[in-house]
Amino acid sequence: MQTIAESWVEEGYLVGVDVGVERGLQAFRESLVEDLEFRFAVVPQTLVARIHVLNDPAKVQDLFRKLRAATSIEECERIAAIDATH
Repeated sequence: MQTIAESWVEEGYLVGVDVGVERGLQAFRESLVEDLEFRFAVVPQTLVARIHVLNDPAKVQDLFRKLRAATSIEECERIAAIDATH
């Protein structure tokens, strides 16, 4: 049987993991937008919004890979629009 203190430690650990994952995901999304800004100078807010609503690390990574291969910001918008519907 778990003590109250052990329960609190476990709860704190789980909260810490969730916070860490969210911060890492946020940093990944921001890096993706920065990469697009570096490559294309201007990134439409609709594209930025599509990137920032993604909460699944695997989906962000998949989108990152696809957008890195894109040759125009318009292509990036098309890719992100397709990914948003799936």
